[in-house]
Amino acid sequence: MKMKKILTEWRHFLEEGVSNLDIALKKIADINKSYGIKDREAQKQIGSIYLTYSLKGSSPRGSEEFYKGRINFTDLASMLKDLSAAAEDHQELGEQTTETKYFRIESIGQHTQYGNTEKLRVRSTIAGVAEAVFEDERDLQNRIDLLLEKIGDFDFDFSELSGEYEPIPRKPKFERGAGLGTGGIQKPDGLSPEEDRQFESMLAPLMEKHRKVLDYHRKNLGKDVDSTRPKEWYQLLLDSVSEGVIFFTYLADLWNEKTKKADYFSKTMTTDYEQTVIDLQKAVENYKEIIKNFPMDVEELIVLAQKGNKEAAKEAYYILAKMKDKRSRDMRILMRSM
Repeated sequence: MKMKKILTEWRHFLEEGVSNLDIALKKIADINKSYGIKDREAQKQIGSIYLTYSLKGSSPRGSEEFYKGRINFTDLASMLKDLSAAAEDHQELGEQTTETKYFRIESIGQHTQYGNTEKLRVRSTIAGVAEAVFEDERDLQNRIDLLLEKIGDFDFDFSELSGEYEPIPRKPKFERGAGLGTGGIQKPDGLSPEEDRQFESMLAPLMEKHRKVLDYHRKNLGKDVDSTRPKEWYQLLLDSVSEGVIFFTYLADLWNEKTKKADYFSKTMTTDYEQTVIDLQKAVENYKEIIKNFPMDVEELIVLAQKGNKEAAKEAYYILAKMKDKRSRDMRILMRSM
């Protein structure tokens, strides 16, 4: 027997008895050790493995730490929304298999005591052994919705999705873009007409910034799973969550002032809004960090150069000169004057 065949069979024997989860976790370890993948892409690949299990309420080893500290929230939300869009297409077009960059959706037959029934299987395209089976497209969409909601609330306990899952009525939530925050917007009772007007005045800027996030996503990002999120997108998210901090701070104070946490409901509402402020403040710092890691565009460099930054003037000069932009002469003059 040739050595190559012996080694192949030997590996096969070693892998027998190893669970699919063990194989998936080994794949995650391999990705973490790889130097050939950029970190952000590596985290998305790992995310495709963990999310597949999370949709069924499972929490594999390392998943909670990964969600809390490794991957960007907007990337998680984007991957789930891409999966949701693909599930819609799969249903509408009647395909056997539908694939995104990170997930594969398959129509399969599953044998039950009532005969064969059609199910949906979702696999990670990064580790095919990471898979989950759903009753139908509606079941998958319901789970995606809850997962998006929980991740947006920085809640990584997905045990609610274990076994059969039926969505339950929830506290009304403010429709939000990625990272906008948590909590339904509800006024306390007994507001005067003047306080009502103030409430609407405080809410309006948040609604406007949130609308800009939704409009930008619809027009520029859509369902493109390979779209790179530009700096402008993160700036819109930062503006939105920053406004959210202002509004929900006001709302928490309003509830506290009007109710003094006198009963369970008012105490819960006040506490929810206070926690929302904390979560949004974390999101603000997260988006600031993302934006900081983007290279400056030429307009930002020009502003810095005009404030006396010689390195910015030099970099702007080379960019503008390459673009044959006449403003390169102004940057050259600034460089020489510093």
